[in-house]
Amino acid sequence: MQDFKQGQKVRVKSGTTGGADELAGKTGTVARLRRADSCAWVAMDCDLPEGLRAFPADDEHGRCRHILLAPSECEAEL
Repeated sequence: MQDFKQGQKVRVKSGTTGGADELAGKTGTVARLRRADSCAWVAMDCDLPEGLRAFPADDEHGRCRHILLAPSECEAEL
């Protein structure tokens, strides 16, 4: 994948870095694009393992399933 689009449905590829390989095959939706680089916050359709959470499980803004991913770690879900 080259870049993300807001609201795009994606699937995490196997062989990703940063421990996200545990999410290989899982889907999510691009929730927020980053301006600093080509990464995006992806709201996963499944609960995240404790070690991959950037936000607490009881986050008041509902970000407990959000994870920062690079386009190279994902493929577009059709």
